[in-house]
Amino acid sequence: MAVNPSIRLIIAEDHPVFLDGLIANFKQYPEFQIVGRAVNGEDFLAQIQQREFDLALVDIFMPTLDGLEALQRALVLSPAAKIVVMSGNIEPEFLNMAIARGAVGYVSKNDDFLNIVQTLKTAHQGRKALSPKSQQIVFDAAMAGGNPLDVLTKREMEIFRLVASGVNSEKICGDLGIALRTLVFHKQNIKDKLHAGSVAELAGIAHKYRVI
Repeated sequence: MAVNPSIRLIIAEDHPVFLDGLIANFKQYPEFQIVGRAVNGEDFLAQIQQREFDLALVDIFMPTLDGLEALQRALVLSPAAKIVVMSGNIEPEFLNMAIARGAVGYVSKNDDFLNIVQTLKTAHQGRKALSPKSQQIVFDAAMAGGNPLDVLTKREMEIFRLVASGVNSEKICGDLGIALRTLVFHKQNIKDKLHAGSVAELAGIAHKYRVI
């Protein structure tokens, strides 16, 4: 049974060979439909005004108008647009700038393509999404600063302390006034950000950094 395309995608990338490769790879995923392609920032801005789309994948380094500036202008033209930024070598400052300017996600060109696909699907669902290599950059930057827990939001840190202390899910939900599915969502984000595979690993990190 055929899968109806559900994610209309515009790609902005200035390297023709890489752009063609992306498009060829996306053809293997029928849930994606490429509705536009741009080779620079100005071209991308024209595309989003001419096409109906659900998501855009934009290279951060492009001629005429770079991806960060294009991102900012695109959100003025289309405030509800969901834009994921990509780059080759990820620098923490560029990643942070992209998210601060409204990007819903960030991927590395060096990510496995399946990871890029999964990141885009998450972003399409309305959640902030970082690919595995992007997450690693965030983690490494935090480690360089001395504390990997800096990657957690205030709410995530609150939940992290409770989970690492062994407080059960029912009590956490009751104390924080959140639904179980919300707690599960936060726990998974915390594990992803800290590269922990289990609650036991979270507890070990918490003890190492003396938060419990």
